[in-house]
Amino acid sequence: MTAQQRRALEARDPTCVVPGCGVSRHLEIDHRDGWALTRRTELSALARVCAYHHRLKTYEGWSYQGGSGRWRWIAPDGTVVTDEAPEELVRSGPDPP
Repeated sequence: MTAQQRRALEARDPTCVVPGCGVSRHLEIDHRDGWALTRRTELSALARVCAYHHRLKTYEGWSYQGGSGRWRWIAPDGTVVTDEAPEELVRSGPDPP
């Protein structure tokens, strides 16, 4: 990832992209389709997510789709989770210290 890509990503995703999450500190950069599969780093294929949602995506079958201001969080069964969903599905809790 270039410094220019990082700055653009930070400007585009100031908080975790999962609707309703709102965590803004210690965000992790995620390759939507997995870098090991694509071997490319393009801004359109990246998003910033909190550690909780990154773990759910990486290890528990969750995913996201969309783009800036239009992100959708998708459960392993295909259900789209909105920001009105139960808090345990959407949020990881307050920002870490």
